[in-house]
Amino acid sequence: LLNLAWSKSYKIEAEQRALALRLRTSLDSLSQGVGVFGPDRKLASWNACFQVLLDLPKAMLRPSTTYAAFVEHSAEPGRPALETEDQIRHGIRNPREAVTYERERADGHHLEIRRTPMPDGGFVLTISDMTKRAQAEGVLREAQKMQAIGQLTGGIAHDFNNLLQVILGNLEFVRAKLEGDAKLQQRIERAAWAAQRGATLT
Repeated sequence: LLNLAWSKSYKIEAEQRALALRLRTSLDSLSQGVGVFGPDRKLASWNACFQVLLDLPKAMLRPSTTYAAFVEHSAEPGRPALETEDQIRHGIRNPREAVTYERERADGHHLEIRRTPMPDGGFVLTISDMTKRAQAEGVLREAQKMQAIGQLTGGIAHDFNNLLQVILGNLEFVRAKLEGDAKLQQRIERAAWAAQRGATLT
């Protein structure tokens, strides 16, 4: 019976080790940073991106580092600030609801930080680098702005051109009526030339 129990426990332990290895490999393959904090608000598990995205020193990444230490580190100038423990305690009405907020690093990287509560009272911090999305949104905003300016200026140019055509038409009409007066004909020619230049410029 003891041998049977021992072999069974050995098999279960091997399965647990394999499962832990699969989970570790899965966590490390993510392009998002993941940090798991227990109910005591101490770091339990993390992946490589967690350190990179929050710009953490290696010495901080060990089991039992408190969340408060990460908050204190992130409060330094140029670092993305994490929620404080007071914000976690009093921030939302539903403690089971995930909280998402954005921060910017000193080097211009835009981070999206998500805190997801766990049933045991701990939480998971997930950090995503949203820099490319923010840049794409900026380019799209600029393109929309340029399109709006283009439509506005195109509309103004069209309306102004219409006004110049009215002026040119009236000048032609007056020119036909004043054939005998050379001085007035010359002035009408100059006005027509200026209106034509304005139409070309528009």
